[in-house]
Amino acid sequence: MLFNGGCIIYIIDFCRTPFSKSFTFLKDYTSLDLIGFAVGYLIEKTDLDPSFLSNIILGNVVPFLKGPNIAREVIFHLNLPGKISGYTISAACISGLRAVTSAMEEIKSGKSELIIAGGVESISNMPVTYRETFIRSMFKARREKSPFARLYLFAKANPLRNFFPEIPQFQEHSTGLKMGDYAEMLAEKFDISRQAMDEFALQSHRKAARATKEGKYKSDIIKLSLPTGEEIDSDTTIREDTSMEKLSELRPAFKTDGRVTAGNASPPTDGAAVVLLASEKMVEKGFTPQARIKDYAYATTNNREELLLGSAYAISELLRAENLSLSDIDVFELHEAFASQVIATIKCLNAEPQNPIIPDFLPPEGRLEESRLNLYGGSISLGHPFSATGIRLIMNAVNALKEIKGNYAVAASCAAGGLGAALLIENID
Repeated sequence: MLFNGGCIIYIIDFCRTPFSKSFTFLKDYTSLDLIGFAVGYLIEKTDLDPSFLSNIILGNVVPFLKGPNIAREVIFHLNLPGKISGYTISAACISGLRAVTSAMEEIKSGKSELIIAGGVESISNMPVTYRETFIRSMFKARREKSPFARLYLFAKANPLRNFFPEIPQFQEHSTGLKMGDYAEMLAEKFDISRQAMDEFALQSHRKAARATKEGKYKSDIIKLSLPTGEEIDSDTTIREDTSMEKLSELRPAFKTDGRVTAGNASPPTDGAAVVLLASEKMVEKGFTPQARIKDYAYATTNNREELLLGSAYAISELLRAENLSLSDIDVFELHEAFASQVIATIKCLNAEPQNPIIPDFLPPEGRLEESRLNLYGGSISLGHPFSATGIRLIMNAVNALKEIKGNYAVAASCAAGGLGAALLIENID
């Protein structure tokens, strides 16, 4: 398919680490370690001569402070050719998708032919912050020549509370609200019950457990040897034994009388994922593609109750641009930040165009049936390493599309800041 002026973007292959709840199995690995595993394995899996690579573009939300441009750091980490460029993108939960579309634009421009795009997070190694007065006094004390003078000045400037780090929070700076607060807003606005949210979460775990048992992820997940001597080759966030009874026992996480719990929300997760993208010229040279990306769209909402509906806006814009309906899409891969967010997104998309639920939202034609949604599970069950999730969405979309022999898949995600992204993927089998 022609993409924005005659450039065909092919997906050659992809891989990822197992996804693991933060502070568990992958806690001893930094973001650089994790992305090193993923990039190294992808090069090996595709039998790629690294000299063909022009760029590595990575999404990363939780920064690796020892090397903030982690895309460039991984090149040195793996001893890849120094001529390979690398840059890092941060756009909340759509960072990985941003890395992919940035790679697409570079290939379209003719400046690149073969790019690795991906995303990585190690929430287990998240940097902690201290109060501003603590940091300023620390730098001021460094000017003193005497160690005793430094200590005296430092201690004098800081009450005891300043010596304790601040707990990191994922929230909107403009409002002070957490993502879970916005998920609660959607549950109320769209009248989504706690039971409906728990049922959605249960199905996510069941689909993920079934896909894992059937080997859907086997060829794409890297087996990792842990410092403990253990090995993991599958996601550790899946709760095969969960039930409605167990989910209903969980307490609300954001409001005393709320509906969002740890069970119907995606868990904080460590992991990395990458995809190899190529031009038509590289395919002609012998690279075998699995699918191609036909188009993409980005959208924005406000920072109020619609903040987590970005993917609905992006999907609507994408389908209108391609003259497609929801019914034309064989596979939908939607990021499951929260069950309420996915259910609300589906309700928006399936609303009658003449009677939209959100006044400024134009629903596309057709319907999104849940039988075509997240066939191998979603972020609630598989985990959510922010930047890696977008790549995982693409991986699942391609694999599911090939399995059912469909034509089109959409991979879409919402993000903090009222952002949304959607990619249209086309099967070439």
